[in-house]
Amino acid sequence: MARLWALESHNAIRELLAEIERIGAPARRIQRGRLSLAPLSCTVEPPTAVECFEVEASLSLRVPPDLQVFWSLCGGCLLFVEPDDKLFTGSILFDPQRAIEITRMELDPNRLRGYRASEYRAGDLVFGECRGDDDRLVMRCDPDAADFGAVVISLPLDDRPDWYVVGDSLASFLRKFIDAQGAKFWERGIDAPFHL
Repeated sequence: MARLWALESHNAIRELLAEIERIGAPARRIQRGRLSLAPLSCTVEPPTAVECFEVEASLSLRVPPDLQVFWSLCGGCLLFVEPDDKLFTGSILFDPQRAIEITRMELDPNRLRGYRASEYRAGDLVFGECRGDDDRLVMRCDPDAADFGAVVISLPLDDRPDWYVVGDSLASFLRKFIDAQGAKFWERGIDAPFHL
């Protein structure tokens, strides 16, 4: 059964990455019923040399299967970004090395950006960010937790109970984000997100 789930996860991630590549070139997108202010594009980066086991060893966590598949196929991606960087739109999904660096930085209460370090839990992996603000994409990587593999949006000034759970897996988050054409579907008034 676990092998079948892994195959389905692999296929879902592969299909989503192919869709992201097809979106590719800058174009104005319909977000929340309106045309985006600027053309937005998506880019899939080539895989990097850093492996998932290095992430796991560095941060003492377990990378869920769909993120393992994602990193085996690509080194992160830019989703619905404005090419000229004027609007700081969209999201970035990090490569494994960047995920290690940002997770360590976020968890360090002595660093400038460590202001929410106490809100993180064992098994939290910061694997991406929303451009234009300090929202982080966090994957739950504690295999003993009921929310293993879930994607959470950590908010810079909010306590953890106010963070958004935006998908029970990377694949479900990506599907929703693509369908929203890069709009923050989790914000109030778009869909009714649920909280931790």
